[in-house]
Amino acid sequence: MSNSPSPTIQGRMLCASVLSYSVPNNVTINPPNSNIPLTKPYYSGAGYIGIPAMIASNAHDTHAACTVGVTQDGIVIAFRGTVYTSITDWTNDLLVEPVAVPNIPGEIHDGFNKALVAIYPVLLPWLRKVIAANPGLKLYITGHSKGAAMAPIAAYYLYNNGIKASGLYLYAPPLPGNSTFASAYNNLFPNTFLYENYLDIVPLLPPSPETAGGLDYYFLGNGSTEAKIAAALITWFGLEYDYSPIGTANNTFFILPPVGGKYSIVPLTNSVYIQQLNSIGMNILAGNIKLIAAAHNSRCGGGYMGALGGGIC
Repeated sequence: MSNSPSPTIQGRMLCASVLSYSVPNNVTINPPNSNIPLTKPYYSGAGYIGIPAMIASNAHDTHAACTVGVTQDGIVIAFRGTVYTSITDWTNDLLVEPVAVPNIPGEIHDGFNKALVAIYPVLLPWLRKVIAANPGLKLYITGHSKGAAMAPIAAYYLYNNGIKASGLYLYAPPLPGNSTFASAYNNLFPNTFLYENYLDIVPLLPPSPETAGGLDYYFLGNGSTEAKIAAALITWFGLEYDYSPIGTANNTFFILPPVGGKYSIVPLTNSVYIQQLNSIGMNILAGNIKLIAAAHNSRCGGGYMGALGGGIC
C-alpha cells in the first residue's frame, strides 16, 4: 500500500470519503475531536495535512457522521455513507418520501435530510472555525453512498449560511431530491463531479421516472406475478415522487468493468445509462445480487478505488 496522496483530486476525495467510514458508529461526537483511526491507505491517500476532526450523531432514529479537515486541496468535508451493520442507518435510508425544507427549492429525501440535520448544528460552527484558521482555502464536500446524497443537501444548507463550496465530488450518489431541486442545484453548484460504477444500483435509487420505466421492462419480462407487482410499484414510485439525479453529462462519469485489470472512465451519456439499466435488470433476474452489491464497494478491491485511486492500494 502507498503512503502517498492519490495523484488526482477525484482520487483524494474518494479516499477522504472512505476514511469517513472510520468514524465510529453508535456514538455521538460533540464537540468534534481528532481521534479518528488513520486507516491506511485512505488517510495518506486523501492528502490530509494534520488529522481531520470527527462529528457524529447517535440519535435514536438517525446515525450520521462526517469528517472536517485540511488537505493539499483545501478544506474537505467528507460525509460517511451507510454503515451496513446499522439497522438505524438502513431505516433512515428508507425514509424516501421527499419533504420541503425552507430556503431549498423543490423537495429533498427525508432520511438524508434528517441525517444532515442531526449533525449540522455541530458542523456549521466547527467549519467556520476551520475556515477562519485557514483563510483563502477552497472548500470541498465529498461522500460515498448515503454520504454522497447528504453532500449536495449540505452544500445548500451551507450556502444559505453564507458558505459556498468550490466543488463537490460524489461517489455512488443516491438521488437527493426531486427535479426542481436538481435543476436549482445544478445552476448553483456546477462544479459537482459524480462517479458511478458498473452494476452499482445505488445511483439509480430512489428511482426516477426514467429509471422506473427501464427497470419495469425487466421485471415485467420475467412474467411472474411478483415481478409484475414490483414493476407496478416501481412505476408508481417514480411518477409519484419525481426524484431526479443531479449533475450533467459533462460532469457525471461512469466506470466501465476492467479489461485486463485496467479501468476506463467515460461520460455517463444516455446510451451508457441505458446499458447500465440493461445490465442491472438482467443481473437482478439472474439472481446475481452479490455481484450488484460488490459494485458499490468504495474501498481497495472495488471498482471505484480501482478506477480512481491512482494506485494507492
